[in-house]
Parts: sequence; structure tokens; C-alpha cells
Amino acid sequence: MRTLLAGTVPSLLCLCLAQARAGDGRDALKYLGLWKSGADAVWSYDIHIDVVVRGIDAGGVVTIGQHRIRQRYLHGKWRVDFLRTRIMFNSGKEEVWEAGDEIKAFADNGSGVRYFSSQDQFGELKLPGADPETRAKLPAPHLYEAFKSHYHREPYHSILEHRAGSTTVTIAPEQIKLRLPSGGVPVPHTHASEDYLVHLSPESGYQPTLIRHGVGLGKQAGVYTETENVLDEVAPGVWAPVRSTRRIFAPEISGNPDTPAAEHELVLDRSRSQFNVDIRPEVFEMAFPPGTVVYDKAKAANYVINEGGQADYDAYARLARQKAEELNARKLTAPIPARGFNTVLLVIANVLGLSAVALVVYCRKR
Repeated sequence: MRTLLAGTVPSLLCLCLAQARAGDGRDALKYLGLWKSGADAVWSYDIHIDVVVRGIDAGGVVTIGQHRIRQRYLHGKWRVDFLRTRIMFNSGKEEVWEAGDEIKAFADNGSGVRYFSSQDQFGELKLPGADPETRAKLPAPHLYEAFKSHYHREPYHSILEHRAGSTTVTIAPEQIKLRLPSGGVPVPHTHASEDYLVHLSPESGYQPTLIRHGVGLGKQAGVYTETENVLDEVAPGVWAPVRSTRRIFAPEISGNPDTPAAEHELVLDRSRSQFNVDIRPEVFEMAFPPGTVVYDKAKAANYVINEGGQADYDAYARLARQKAEELNARKLTAPIPARGFNTVLLVIANVLGLSAVALVVYCRKR
């Protein structure tokens, strides 16, 4: 028996060593290229996803949002429509909006980002590219960010290929592990100082089952983000996440390094989703309906969409004057609260008192 075990254990060790080996920078570039090729195989989609957003702070306050979202993507252009939103607070308060009640929509046609809220009848035109303000209004990540592009819309491959020379690669049949340190290398990206850990699945088109990035990638290091994907073949030979969970670890917010400060979970509705289908270009233009007040960030100007769908700057000027007159009328007719009136008297008394002191000092100096 001992002889059998003595022969078996080294054999198992040799088998494990044969299945997993270390790679170098050339291997890193190879697998990054395979990742990019597999991700680029998804050139369009029209999908419905359910999103659950959870947030927690150090005081234990939890906010949960549930969203029903339609996302469309075509060669770098995208559009997100919120069809249903439900927000639940610790206090028991609950807010629900559905299509027709309040719709928030975002679209990027490649030349700029558009935002529209039907509740406020308000729209925005923003410059193309990464826009933190737009991201702040978008409470759910895009599906493509789960496997082909960073949340600042730069492809992962272009972020990480600069680090191939310092990458640690572990190669095994079921999983490729890439550890890509920042190494102080100047990278043309906002997260150049972050380290990355990526797990790629050879059986699933070399798409990522895990992406983790942060400074040091340790819980003692503070803030880091991880995205965990469940992959499936969504079209012949095309692999993409059907479930994706993004966790943001920030101990100063959650109070615990093991508890995410925020978590986004995306679940694909396979019955209402299509990949690599033609999408009309006008979908990404997202025309504003008549009556919408629009702010054009590039021109730093406001206008109103008229019945013909054109920008009417004079209409906005008239609307602004009307709002100003209404505001002034309310101020003139509103009574001064007793507390506010007393505050005004106190300020006047203080000013008079300081003036008297200054006058006495001035007279003494003379």
C-alpha cells in the first residue's frame, strides 16, 4: 500500500504540473489577443436585463434598486432605456417608476452622449467619450463592460497590453490567470496605477470569468472592484455573460473589508435578447420629443425642442423669463417667517454693534 501511494503521489504532482505552467510576456499578449478576438465577436446586441443594485455604508444603511433595462449596442454605439425602476429604502419607503411614468434613457451615437428624463422633460447633449456625470446618472453598468470594455469605455486589451512584459501568467486547460501589475509604467488610462487580475476561460472563447482591479489588489489595500461572469454561448461560436456581478470593495464606506460597498448584478433575459443582429442607426440618435428642455454641454446653451423637432433658443429664453417672473412673484408674496425675521434683526444688530466698536476705536486713536 505504501509503495502504491509512494508511486501515485509523485504521479499526481507531475500531472498537475503538466496541466498548469507559468507563461511570459509573449503568452500574455497571446491571451489578451484571444480575449479581444472573442469579445469582438459580439458586434451588436438588443437585450433585456434585470439589474439589482445594492449599496451599504458604515452605518449599515442599505439601499436596493431593481431595474428592468433594455440595452442596445452596435459597433461601439450604445443605448440604455430604463423600463422599470424600483428603489427600496431601510425606512420601508419604496418608489416605483415604469415605462410611461418615468423613463430615463441614455444613448451614445459615437459623436456625443444623450440623456433624457420624461419625468422632468429634460435632455442633455454631452461630449463623446468617458463622462463621469453620465455614469453617475446611469445606475447600472453596460453588459459589454462585463467582458470587453472597461467602465470608462476603453477596451481592456488596450489598457493591459502595455503591461505584458511584467505580467504573471498561469496556464491551465480550464483557466488562464493573468496578473498584470501597474509597475509604474505610464499607461494612457485613468486607472494606470491599478493592478489587474484576470481569469480567462479557454472553453468559452477566452472570455473573462473574473476581472479584478485596484491598487495592490488586497483587502488591506483599500478600494478595489471585481466583476464575476457566468458565460454562455449566446450565438453560434459567440460567448458572452448571461449573469454578471460587479462588486466594489471600499472599507471606509462599508466598514468591513469583506463587505462590498456596492454590488450590481445583471441577469440576461435570454427569451427577449438577440446578439449580432442589425440595429437601425437612428436608435442611437434618440431624438428628443417636442417640449423637451435640452442643455447642450458643448455649446453651453439651452433650448426647447419645438413641434417640428428643431432647437428653439428663443422659446427657452421666453421660458427662462417666465420662470424668473414666477419665482420673483412668489418671493414678493411669501411672508417672512418669524424665525427668519429674527435672524435678519440679529444680523443687523451685529453689524451695527461692530460699526460702533470700530467708531470708538477710531476716535480713541485720534
